[in-house]
Amino acid sequence: MAAQINSRFIRRLEAVSKAFAAGVFFIGLLAIIGWQFDVLVLKKVLPSLPVIAPNTAFSFTLIGLTLFLLLNEKTGERLRYFLFIFSSVVALVGFLTLIEYIFGLNFGIDNLFFARKMGASIVRMSPQSAFNFLAVGISLFFFLRNTKKGMLIGQIVIVAAGLISLLSLLGFIYNLSSLYTISPYKGMAAHTAVAFIMIFVSILALRPEIGLVKIFCGNGLSGHAARRLFVAMIFLVIIETLVMIVRRIEIYDYAYESLFHLLVVAGVFVYLIFVAFRSLDQLAEVERDIAHVRQIDKAKTEFVSLASHQLRTPLTSVSWYTEMLLNKDVGSLNEKQKEYLSEIYIGNRRMINLVDDILNTSRIDMGTLLIETKIISLSEIAKSVLDEMAPLLQDKKMEVKKYFEANLPKIKADPELIRIVIQNLCLNSLKYTPPGGSIGIGMKKHNSHVLMEVSDSGYGIPEKQKKRIFTKMFRADNIRSKETDGTGLGLYIVRAIVEQHGGRVWFESEENKGTTFYVSLPASTRVDARRAIQLENKKRKEKR
Repeated sequence: MAAQINSRFIRRLEAVSKAFAAGVFFIGLLAIIGWQFDVLVLKKVLPSLPVIAPNTAFSFTLIGLTLFLLLNEKTGERLRYFLFIFSSVVALVGFLTLIEYIFGLNFGIDNLFFARKMGASIVRMSPQSAFNFLAVGISLFFFLRNTKKGMLIGQIVIVAAGLISLLSLLGFIYNLSSLYTISPYKGMAAHTAVAFIMIFVSILALRPEIGLVKIFCGNGLSGHAARRLFVAMIFLVIIETLVMIVRRIEIYDYAYESLFHLLVVAGVFVYLIFVAFRSLDQLAEVERDIAHVRQIDKAKTEFVSLASHQLRTPLTSVSWYTEMLLNKDVGSLNEKQKEYLSEIYIGNRRMINLVDDILNTSRIDMGTLLIETKIISLSEIAKSVLDEMAPLLQDKKMEVKKYFEANLPKIKADPELIRIVIQNLCLNSLKYTPPGGSIGIGMKKHNSHVLMEVSDSGYGIPEKQKKRIFTKMFRADNIRSKETDGTGLGLYIVRAIVEQHGGRVWFESEENKGTTFYVSLPASTRVDARRAIQLENKKRKEKR
């Protein structure tokens, strides 16, 4: 993921977010100073425009401070607790004000600051501002939870506040009071609308690589195009606004304004055409490179498959002859010879397992993994695998907990491939659990599927790396330092085999406490079982 993200652009967005957070803080601070010292220009931009309410100014200082601290990497958990309080206060102010408007109540929150200076006429924030503060508080609350889902919800919520603020700002620019005032209530102040837009941008830029802004952060063509189109849109809005404002102060008339509008739109279209065709040329080059890379990758996969297949035969022969020597089929051995042969046998078995993993991976990648389905008992295969692993379990003094539900339905699957699935999961549990720990395997019927659970009390999987656990050649950081043996192919093969059988595999894990893998495979129907019996009877008759 890191290779697909434009880190330079993200750093720029973070700088913009910090600058806007500081701007929001100072807008609120200056408004408070304006109320304290009765400076009219700080309370309202122009005499004809609405004044900013004191609790609005106070809320802006809290929001600006919260945003700035959220962007600071050194912000600890204790400080985040206070940020939760700040965002809750902002949301509460907005919510209570909305209740006041809807039900005609007065909770007295408008008199909390500068009540004497307001006199008899209480200055209350506008309904739009109240809604926006509620949205901002909720958005910040979700961001403070620090989860991807929470941040996405926070971005969606803040979009509503951004749209309301943008409409209000356009109302000020185009002199349309209906866009920033809900009659008969007080309208949104001009610098309030600006502050909310700054908050909107700042929150979206908090974690731009997640959610709604992700398209702008890519290093690919879509990211470049999105950034250029956004620049064109901002340029168009700014120039159109300036053209309209200059005409309003009567430097030129409507005819020249229309001409300028036409020139601006035409210029933006020329820019977009340039960007579009340039992107198409780059896309064609990328497609050629991708096709070439795919050909190379296919050739590599075919070579690996062929080499692995050729390696397996001599390795199997070495294993077979070593077993014969260890079993004294060709004569007795002294202790030293047994020790050396045992090391050869163990090393050879590792090589065979590695070759098998590479061979299965290449078959999966090429789509040539053959599946010969039969009606099989999942529990019988699991018991057989555990019997084979018994010496290894004894060496590590591992406790094995088994639970197989009675009358477990059979499944229609390839027995050899399902055996690989169970072996990989059980060996992972054994390998990544310290001596003296425990592993468990259980099976039960779950709706129309058979659910298998393989658990352990081992090292677990780090939270940040859980999404990569089924990817090819991946091994978690906490495992590499403890267990150097392993290819990172086992779980990739497990998922591919399970999914090709119409099943599903997932896991639950907590670091230093253990992991549980779940495999759900569809149970065979009576029709499947009947056909399997008929096929078996037919084969017997043909043999006779």
